Amino acid sequence: MPLPDRKLGEKAEEFISRCMSSEKMVNEFSDQKQRYTVCRQQATKAQEVEHDKSKWKKSKAHMPQEHIDRLTKMLRDWEDKQHPYYKDLAGYVAELMTQEAGDNNFKQQEPGIDY
Repeated sequence: MPLPDRKLGEKAEEFISRCMSSEKMVNEFSDQKQRYTVCRQQATKAQEVEHDKSKWKKSKAHMPQEHIDRLTKMLRDWEDKQHPYYKDLAGYVAELMTQEAGDNNFKQQEPGIDY
């Protein structure tokens, strides 16, 4: 069963509380300590993505085209297009592509779409 995901802007404590009381989590992890550990890992995973996203924003001016292409391929292959991390990454890649379009007069394309 898929684990709960932290919502965008959701504080770690709020997520852990929601995760701990989730019927799905209670059924899968009846031991409260184990459930807390899993929920904490999910919250930390989301923090790492946010941290990486802020690092990407700082470094996007120096992003090689091959990295943008790799990210775009990853978006095309991503199964759950409604996942908040997908939407974050797609927005970031769109920013990169917009920057490239402005810098190089390329046509802006939406990531994850095969043209």
